[in-house]
Amino acid sequence: YYLSPDGTIISAKLDFSIMSTAFVFPVTFLIQAGFNRRENALLSLSLIKSASVQIFISLIVWNWGEEKEFKVFRFHDLKEDVKFEKRVIRTMSDSLRIMKALLSLPISTKQTYLYYRKGRKYRERLVQQENLLMDELLLHFLELHYFIEMLKLRGFPTSEASRSQQYIYQLQTEFEKLKGLKHFGTPQSAEAFLRIFVLVIPIIFAPYFTWVALPENVGIAFAMILSMLTAYILICLIDLQRTLEDPFISVSIDGKKLTDEFDQMIKRIMYVRSKNNHRRKKLLLGKVNFSFTSKDITANFDLESSESDLMEQAQKLQKEEADGS
Repeated sequence: YYLSPDGTIISAKLDFSIMSTAFVFPVTFLIQAGFNRRENALLSLSLIKSASVQIFISLIVWNWGEEKEFKVFRFHDLKEDVKFEKRVIRTMSDSLRIMKALLSLPISTKQTYLYYRKGRKYRERLVQQENLLMDELLLHFLELHYFIEMLKLRGFPTSEASRSQQYIYQLQTEFEKLKGLKHFGTPQSAEAFLRIFVLVIPIIFAPYFTWVALPENVGIAFAMILSMLTAYILICLIDLQRTLEDPFISVSIDGKKLTDEFDQMIKRIMYVRSKNNHRRKKLLLGKVNFSFTSKDITANFDLESSESDLMEQAQKLQKEEADGS
């Protein structure tokens, strides 16, 4: 119990409206802002997914022939063709990995990194690492534009080249949105107020719980349960708000980190490439009407073995043409 110097019990029947005004309203606002930021991040991630796949498809699949006839190679040589695809997939995969690394960095705008000596040094390292990764990412975007220019020399239609460049623009734009959502979150002053309020509230409301514990009221057992339940609810709300503050590095309420989606994007690109190699193999065998949705496509396709099979098949065709001539 709270005791005065003369030994009397200090208790008071307080109004819980101050709780809703000073705590519930701010934390509800921050949680709602966190959910909105998370939804915007999911929207940008979905656009990055579609743009990355479309960029890769536009660079490796298009009509190279005349009169709507599909040819097998864009560079008129299988080795050059496969080499180009490897460069494209390496550039795309590295770009997505760099994006994941940038979004996985700690937030460098926290007050801890601004007012303490160790924090300032740590922030300098974070900013330096972020700048290096951003420079590397810009070079990868430049490489993707260079691939488009290479294909234009091989007859890539201007309209499709323009569309591919728009996909790259969309990829970079949506990533910049994600970066902004990460670094410019909810006001830190509101978070600081909530943390201080949680520390002060036991002192302020202790006389109320003492009043509840008086024998003429409810009793000490109920007062203890009420005090622990109140503290537990406040801690859960603050923990939820902190989880939503940076959904890229913390496990969200659905058990996943948003940065894990970049690994799924890389797997999708690898899957598309394996199916394209399977298509090229069918074209080498003379199956011009090959479809990606045909039932003869196996679910598990080995990428390395498909490339070796393509080389062997191309050599056989070249040998047969030489023997026939």
